[in-house]
Amino acid sequence: MAVRLVVVCTANICRSPLAAAMLAAEVRARGAAARVGVDSAGVHARHGDEAAGPSAAIARDLGLDLEEHRSRPVDDDLDDERTILLTMTEQHRDLLVTADASLAARCFTLRELARLVGGIDPDGLPDAADDRVLEVVRRADAQRAPAPRATARDATTRRADARDATSTSAGPEDIADPYGRSDAHYQVMATTVRELIDELAPVLLGAD
Repeated sequence: MAVRLVVVCTANICRSPLAAAMLAAEVRARGAAARVGVDSAGVHARHGDEAAGPSAAIARDLGLDLEEHRSRPVDDDLDDERTILLTMTEQHRDLLVTADASLAARCFTLRELARLVGGIDPDGLPDAADDRVLEVVRRADAQRAPAPRATARDATTRRADARDATSTSAGPEDIADPYGRSDAHYQVMATTVRELIDELAPVLLGAD
C-alpha cells in the first residue's frame, strides 16, 4: 500500500498546491511514484477552487502544471495511518493535532521535517520508497522535543488563530501566506518551499 504525502495550508490555493507539485516532481524523478503519492489540502478549504494565479504562473515557469488543481478540505486525509501531513505553518499543524492527538506522530510543518531529517543517518534506511518514508518520519518524530502537543491554553489560542485566515500570529517555522499580496511575496514563498524540498527529498525519498 502506498504512502501519501499531503501538503496542507489554509485554503489550498496558494502554498500547498505549489509545494505538492514540487514534491511530486521529486517523487517522479526518484522513481518512487508507484509507492509514494502526493496531494494537497487546506484546513479551511472549499471544494473546487482553482490555484491562485501567481502560484500557477510560478508552477509553469518551473515546468509544473496546476491547471487541473482544485481545492479540497483536509478532513478526508486524517484516518489513514500511511498518510503524512506536511503543513505550511505551526498553526495548521497544531490545529490538526489538537483536533486529533493520534495525528501527532505523522504531522509536521514542512520546515520542521526538513530540519529534522538533517539529523537522520540515511545508511540503513529501507530501499522501498514507502517503507523509507515511514521510517524517516518515525525517526523524525522521535527527535522532536517537545512534540507538538499543546497545553490546553495554547491549544485554545492556536485553534482561534488557525481559524482566522488573516491572523498575523506566526511561528518560526511558518511559510507565510502570499494570498492578496504582491507577486514578490509569491516568489519568496516558492523559493522557500523549493529550498526546503531540496533539503528534505534526498533523505525522505532517496537519491535520484
